[in-house]
Amino acid sequence: MKLIASSIKSKVEFKFTRQLKDNFDTLIKAYEARNAGSDKEKEENEKHIQEIISQTAKYCEDNTKSISIVKGYDFLDRSLEILSQRLDSAFYELDDISNEFQNYFRTLTFDPARLSAVQERQTLLFNLKKKYATSTSSPISEVISYLSDAQEKLSKLDGNEENQEHLREEIAAVEKKVLESAKEISLARKDAAAKMSAEVVKILSKLGMANTRFLVSVKESKKIGAFGNDDVEFLISANPGQPLQPLAKIASGGELSRVMLSLKTILASSDIVGTMIFDEIDTGIGGEVAVSIGSHLKRIAKTRQVLCITHLASIAVYADNQIKIKKAVLGGSTTTTAQAICGEKRVEEIARMLSGDAQETQSLEHARAMLEKFSGGKK
Repeated sequence: MKLIASSIKSKVEFKFTRQLKDNFDTLIKAYEARNAGSDKEKEENEKHIQEIISQTAKYCEDNTKSISIVKGYDFLDRSLEILSQRLDSAFYELDDISNEFQNYFRTLTFDPARLSAVQERQTLLFNLKKKYATSTSSPISEVISYLSDAQEKLSKLDGNEENQEHLREEIAAVEKKVLESAKEISLARKDAAAKMSAEVVKILSKLGMANTRFLVSVKESKKIGAFGNDDVEFLISANPGQPLQPLAKIASGGELSRVMLSLKTILASSDIVGTMIFDEIDTGIGGEVAVSIGSHLKRIAKTRQVLCITHLASIAVYADNQIKIKKAVLGGSTTTTAQAICGEKRVEEIARMLSGDAQETQSLEHARAMLEKFSGGKK
């Protein structure tokens, strides 16, 4: 009997002690979080605490039943009376604890709707910190401070009606002045465009493009910028019967070079570009046209540096300095060399460009004559 009673008592005490301790540890942690945590944590812990309290109260109730079973065996052995008395004390203590848990359980409230609202508000606070605070871990006071500053600025803007009216008048005056200035610029630009168009056509006729039409198109734009409200575009028709089209889209390399040469000739006194490079400017021309192009290049070279790639002697003789570009295959590899030439070497090169023979007497004499005439005697 002692063994039976002792075994039952040990099981009861072990079961009760382990379960009650586990629940109390969890309960304390949850309760601490409930009091120290955020609203979200409190709402979540309310639910957890309810579950723990309900389980603990059940354990207390189950163990009081176990104690009653043990007490039913004390008449079998008088030595169990002391244990029975101790169990009586435990019974009332457990019963009292069970009642306390039940009372505490009734004070708890868990509202899923409240938890959802708190979660939404936390998301809102996170987004506000992300946008208006230094970091998401910053205190909400930073967001509030930002709000105060913004409200103060808004108040200054909204509250001063007199200042607003003054600003509106100032804006209107500036807009009127800008429109008037844009109109003046547009009129001046259209006048200059007509003159430039005529001058370009005149020069192009001397550069082998006699039937070319050229127009500087000036159209009003809806937007006003630092240079007015005009859209300016160069239009060209290089062949008779063709409509004027954008220069940048249809002109060949040689045509672009000659149009550029024309423009640079016209703008020589006001253009600030220090170096100009012309490539393929001699495409499809020769004779007098080539001489004319060389003359224009020489004129531009008085005020800036001009680099021109040409195959025509009529253009090369105008240069102050001539550089010969030569390709050669050495050891199976192609190399390109650039060599400045002067004196007889230049005479020979001009002769070669004229007739293909750098040693023919007539070609050499012709080369010397051209250099004397067009290059001021420079060789």
